[in-house]
Amino acid sequence: MTEIYEYIAQSLIFFPGWAAFILKKYGSSSLLKTSLCFGILFSFSLAFAQLSYKGEFEFSSSVSATQAKQLDSSQFSLALRAHLEADYDVSPLSFRLVLEPGVNLNGPLIDNVVFEPGLTEAYALYRLDTLDFSAGLERLPLEYARLSAPFSIEPIGKTGLKQGLWGARATLYLNDWRVRPALVYRSQDEQAGAVISVKKNFSDFELEAHTLYLDQRFALGLGGSGLLGDLIIYGETWLLSNDFEGRAALGLSGFWDDKLWMLEAAYAPNPLVPKVDAVAQILGQISIPQGENGSVEFGTALAYLDQPPLIPQTLYALINASYQISEQDYTLSTGITALISEQSQSYNLNFSLTGFF
Repeated sequence: MTEIYEYIAQSLIFFPGWAAFILKKYGSSSLLKTSLCFGILFSFSLAFAQLSYKGEFEFSSSVSATQAKQLDSSQFSLALRAHLEADYDVSPLSFRLVLEPGVNLNGPLIDNVVFEPGLTEAYALYRLDTLDFSAGLERLPLEYARLSAPFSIEPIGKTGLKQGLWGARATLYLNDWRVRPALVYRSQDEQAGAVISVKKNFSDFELEAHTLYLDQRFALGLGGSGLLGDLIIYGETWLLSNDFEGRAALGLSGFWDDKLWMLEAAYAPNPLVPKVDAVAQILGQISIPQGENGSVEFGTALAYLDQPPLIPQTLYALINASYQISEQDYTLSTGITALISEQSQSYNLNFSLTGFF
């Protein structure tokens, strides 16, 4: 970084001399003067620009075993992941870059390698008093649910992380209102569309409505969150034009002494049941502090499916428990997960170490 600032300082020192030489040699036309003025302004803007960055690196490993009616299997996997954020501010213009590259090695003999470049966000943002313009690759989360995902338009990378959408958007702020129209393009499946979101903040809660066209279908959505006494209530509902299919989630969150808990009911896609678009499910999670820097977390998810003859009637249960300790420079976690259904049982033991900078 020191070399960059030295270069900027030298540019500021020598730029006026070069400008005088150019005017003397090539004349002083209006176009040339204008170009030199923009050059001077750009040099000064670079000098006063602010670059900030942060990131993390994660190493994880897991061992899993699956028992089915006539098939038993086991698998060992390793994963390396990074999360890098960089923001460059030349007010009122700013640039943002987010990279989440990752490598997964899995299989009985770690013979399957999955690499994800992880370009998540790369966009420019221009801020006015009550209006923002942005263009590039930018995330566009629409969900309010916390344990499920009833509806999302963001693509998912090879390592399971959500990524941004190419396009342009404007955000208008009017007192307690926010209006955000956006044109989007999802390069993974070459789908173009448009989204309009309107958000209203009240004293104790907020509501946000969405209208969008993507994947060759229309969708209407309404989500929100707010206070219900000492509890937080949140939820969302969606209506899709494909056979008027619906998605929804409703949840509660709060503290029981110093323990943070969440309880949610949803009709939404679930990775436990990958063959169907949506399934009824109940999800819960509780986090229990352990000392100053540690915590134990328990979670469960129950999903019921009955779609004969494609999928027989069955109940899917996911149970997980994990322990995490966090320090200023790193986080260490380990846990166990069990997935149980009438057809199979799967168990997973995992370990991860994350370092921050």
